Amino acid sequence: PPKPAGPVQLPENATPAVAVSNPQPSVSNINAVLAAAGVEEITVIVKFVITESGDVANATVARGNAAIDPQVLATVKTWKFKPAMVDGKPISIFKTVKFRFKLKT
Repeated sequence: PPKPAGPVQLPENATPAVAVSNPQPSVSNINAVLAAAGVEEITVIVKFVITESGDVANATVARGNAAIDPQVLATVKTWKFKPAMVDGKPISIFKTVKFRFKLKT
């Protein structure tokens, strides 16, 4: 059978991907970053592909903060998933995740 053309949006008839390992990003300097930006909260949105093998590929920041984006991306790239399935076969899908970082008092 022909190989899929690449990642797709999760079809309605698919079983969604399930995280096997997805530690949350730890941003040690978040208070300093928030203070420098003059805000109490920063949202980082990461878009990536979950491959047929359950790995993360093509991770990019859609919205974020240059001071913490590399730390968030590095963590997301370590995530592992049980891949999405259609008709018993793994498929590659697009995924978007939001992280909110708040000022710690």
